Amino acid sequence: MDDTVALADVLHVLKVKKVSLSAVDTSIHRYIVAKNGIIEEITFTDPVGKNCLHYLSHKFNIPIFLFWHPEMLEVRPEDQIN
Repeated sequence: MDDTVALADVLHVLKVKKVSLSAVDTSIHRYIVAKNGIIEEITFTDPVGKNCLHYLSHKFNIPIFLFWHPEMLEVRPEDQIN
């Protein structure tokens, strides 16, 4: 398994898992990330490294394998991203 994941895949997984993302500065990949009262400002690398993926997994209760396999996300009709 590769230790990194494309930033686009990470952002997609976060959105599907109901994590709110607000771009602060897209030129340096800085976002405000929020879910269930947890609010953080995170500057991502592209690709995103394993340490950051573990942090996001624990912080926002997302199974870590989903970052490497976003095709395994269960997207219900009410979870559709518009």
